[in-house]
Amino acid sequence: MFVSSPVLAMLVGMALESLGETTLCSGNSCNVDRRLMAFWVPPQVSKRDGSKKDRIGLRELESVRYVAREKSMKAEEAQKILQIEESRLGRLRRSKGAKPREVKEQQDRVQAAWRLLTEREGIRDLVLLEAHRLEASALGSLQRLRSSKEEDDATATKLLQREVRRARREVRRERARLDEADTQRVLEEDRERTSAARAREAQLAARRRLFATQQILRARKSEDDEMKQRIKEQARARVLRLRDSLLFSEERVKRGNSRRNAEELERLTKFEAEKKELLEQGLNPYEVFRSRQLEETKAKNQRRAVELRQMRDEALKGKMQYEAKMKAAEVADRAQRKALEAEFQRNVSGVADKERYGKFIAKHSIGGVSVLDPTGTAIRIDGSKVTVCRDMSFGLGRASEEVIEKAKADVAALERSVRSVLGRTKSDRGNRGFVDGEQTEMNQPQESRTRLFSTLLVAEQRGGKLEKSSLCAAAAASHLDKDFSVMLAGGPREAAEEAARLPGVKKVYHCNPGDAALEHPAADTVANAVVKLSKEMGASYIVAGNSSVIRDSIPRAAAMLDAQPITDVVKVVSNDTFKRPMYAGNVIATVKSSDPVKVLVFRPTAFEPSEVPQDGAPAEIVKEEIDTKSSSIEFISEADKSTEKPMLQTAPIVVAGGRALKNKETFDSVLDPLADKLGAALGATRAAVDAGYCSNDLQIGQTGKVVAPQLYIAIGISGAIQHTAGIKDSKCIVAINKDAEAPIFQVADYGLVGDLYKIVPELTAKI
Repeated sequence: MFVSSPVLAMLVGMALESLGETTLCSGNSCNVDRRLMAFWVPPQVSKRDGSKKDRIGLRELESVRYVAREKSMKAEEAQKILQIEESRLGRLRRSKGAKPREVKEQQDRVQAAWRLLTEREGIRDLVLLEAHRLEASALGSLQRLRSSKEEDDATATKLLQREVRRARREVRRERARLDEADTQRVLEEDRERTSAARAREAQLAARRRLFATQQILRARKSEDDEMKQRIKEQARARVLRLRDSLLFSEERVKRGNSRRNAEELERLTKFEAEKKELLEQGLNPYEVFRSRQLEETKAKNQRRAVELRQMRDEALKGKMQYEAKMKAAEVADRAQRKALEAEFQRNVSGVADKERYGKFIAKHSIGGVSVLDPTGTAIRIDGSKVTVCRDMSFGLGRASEEVIEKAKADVAALERSVRSVLGRTKSDRGNRGFVDGEQTEMNQPQESRTRLFSTLLVAEQRGGKLEKSSLCAAAAASHLDKDFSVMLAGGPREAAEEAARLPGVKKVYHCNPGDAALEHPAADTVANAVVKLSKEMGASYIVAGNSSVIRDSIPRAAAMLDAQPITDVVKVVSNDTFKRPMYAGNVIATVKSSDPVKVLVFRPTAFEPSEVPQDGAPAEIVKEEIDTKSSSIEFISEADKSTEKPMLQTAPIVVAGGRALKNKETFDSVLDPLADKLGAALGATRAAVDAGYCSNDLQIGQTGKVVAPQLYIAIGISGAIQHTAGIKDSKCIVAINKDAEAPIFQVADYGLVGDLYKIVPELTAKI
């Protein structure tokens, strides 16, 4: 901020008016400074230096003094300019060749210099006069400022003392930090010395151990030398003993030969004497000797037979004991696995959690009422003595009376419905019934009456014969209801008649008999027919055996019925509870269905096929018409690979190969001869199928076919869990693999470790 006094402003204004905007320049200098207001920057003054007026007066005094010095300098500068111009004028006048015009111009310059000097000296005098006036008035201000300065000095002294104390504290803190650093350094040095001492001790200990080890090695070496010496001596002694033994044996052999020669001579002598006696008696000595020899041989053979029988009995006994032991171990292992599976099933299904919840609820409730403090040991937070409350949300709880009455009414209605249906079922079998005490003819169509547990079996036929999977499904359906109906899509009447003779069949629905479109039925056609028949007969169960057509059509039917299909059923526990494998057959899950229509697909290998009696009374065969033209699926062609081998899923013997057979040619050349001699079906693992060794219909496993033959021969198969899931029901499993650690040996009944390219041809040749 710039400060200027009114007097200084007046003087500057007068100077500007006198100059009249006229400038005289000599070289680079000008006669007027037009920035007189910006020549001085006053020092910054604290608010504590006195009153505002004193501070302003001092600033004006300093400014005027500065202006006076500047104007004095400018006046001196004008004086110098005048002297220079006058000296030039004198030289021109003394010069003979000077022109009058140049002299005139130089005289004008001298006059201008005089005017400039006069003006600047006048301004200087005015400024000095103003400075003297301000000095007189500034004496009081200076005194006041001195006193203020003394106060500031005292304040500064206090601040300095305070800073000194703070600095001392900082010095002490820094000294403490340095002392701590010195302490840490000393500790580090001590630690380094300790580490060095420990390292030296460790080196000494290592040297001692090395010396001790060297001593032990030297001792062992000396012992080894002594042992070698003793071995040499023992070998020498053995050689000597062997020589003595050989000499003794030679001597003994000689004595034995002499004794045997003597005995032989004696025997011949006796033989000749006896022969002579027999001749004298008129007997044939050779016949007598031969009969005697035969008797001795017979007795010897009898003794040997007794010994062999005893050995066989002992071996059989040992084998039976071993088999009994292995059977017991297997039973124990199976029981342990079942226990683990049961425990796993309990944990997975939530039964264990429910038991724990039940125990917790029973522990924290009394008579169906939640107990806040059943043990009475909790600390009360208020004075209330209430320890039980009915909250309807914790513990066993109790429903409201309205809910209980509604549940009782529903149960009573269900019981009446069951009794009514059971009564109609009995009247159906007797063809007569009693309603309200009156005898009435029961001639209404059976299809119009809904049964409580009616079952519809979806069967398949090929060449006029029912498929084995359908026969197995019929056996499984008998566990749900003694009587069931059969749906057969297409095919000749012979297939329907065979289905009508199945045990437990009440009626056969033959859909479009002889229709060529149903020789290769489309999935949507079969699904629509199943839904139509199930709704007409009011079926509670829709069952079928596992096959490619069933896997494609039954889930469609279940979706249209808004039901959950349950596949691979291996056991019927009750009317709504079934068992099926999970996790590649490692776990058997118990599934309970709450759907009004239960859709089941049975695993054929889990049930024995139902036998068709030839003399049984056939059931009624009803022709049904279904729509086959509106199907969105069109059959194009079927590639049938003709073979004389039995079907894979029904064959009693299966020969299967894996990736170890390398290629298709090896697969056929190694497995086909063995399968032909055994009359077996061919199978393969997924790896072999993916590699192109054989067609996809030979794949066995979790993603292929499930087989249950009497004999399963696995050749070059490692035994992955996906494959073993499809052979678990086999009666006997034989594995051939060169890897003794292959997982297939864990499930095989008999295993042979070796090269299949040597073993299989040799086995084929010996069959």
